[in-house]
Formats: sequence, structure tokens, C-alpha cells
Amino acid sequence: MCSSDLASFQRPQEGFEADSAPMPMVPGPDEVVTQNWTPLFERKPLLEAQKPDDGRRGAHREMFWMRSNSALGDDQVNHCCATAYMSDDLPCDAAARSIPGAGGGLPVDHPEWYQEFKKHSFSASLDHAMWFHRPLWADQWQLYDVDRKSTRLNSSHLGISYAVFC
Repeated sequence: MCSSDLASFQRPQEGFEADSAPMPMVPGPDEVVTQNWTPLFERKPLLEAQKPDDGRRGAHREMFWMRSNSALGDDQVNHCCATAYMSDDLPCDAAARSIPGAGGGLPVDHPEWYQEFKKHSFSASLDHAMWFHRPLWADQWQLYDVDRKSTRLNSSHLGISYAVFC
């Protein structure tokens, strides 16, 4: 087994907060169909037509509403752990959907696309890193916005994805 870990911690403190990007204008979680594969968390994917027209639409972008199905209490460590687990769900999707024909010819937002992809391919997340800049609540709806930044189509099919929880 090969493992490389990097951890950084800071005590909570008061200070100035600023967001560089506004929350995207998308349908709320009550307006999106549920598509779960695990009882641990709920996920609701936005269809292509529901994603904002901000120049980043297409097969390389995934947007999901997600939340833990368990009440996690007030301990931020529990929320960070649950968010880290949920966040590993989509980077592979964004990279895989950018590979031409990977879903057996189905449109990338078709509900069976990923099942068709898995018949012929395997995907795994490597070098997953997260930074938590403020408290979050994984048992409440979070919008997860993932962009595929790079895909290399060769024998290894490598992809790099970047994601933000809003």
C-alpha cells in the first residue's frame, strides 16, 4: 500500500470572510430528481438544461445537490469527514463523461449513462485533497459543482477534476 498524507489545522477564530464567486442560480434540491447509489447520502444531479449558462456547460461538468442521510450533530469533524466521503463521488464522473462514446452512445445526462460506462471501464479517484475554510453542515443540502480540467485519452485515461461545495 502506498500512502501520502498532508494535514493542516488551525484553531477557529473570528475574521473577515469574502466569497469570490456567487452561488450559481440553479433549481433547488426539491426541484431535482434523486439518483442514489448508497444509503449513506442523498444525491440529486442537475440535468444539462438545469445547469447555469455560464460558459462551463457540457460533458465535463457535473452539478449535484448532496447531503448525508444521517444527522451528524455539532461536531465539525463529523461534517468534514462526511463531506470528504461524498465529495469523492463525482470527480470521476466529470472526467469519464468527457471521453467520447464512453457511455455507449447515451447522452451524458441519461440516468443509465454511468452504468453503461462501467460495463467497459473502471474509474477511481487518486490524490483527493480538500480544504475547509469555514464550518459546514453535511447533513444539509450542499451544491457540489465539479469541472473536468483535463483528460488524457491513452491506455490509462487520466483525468483531472476540480470541485467546489457551495
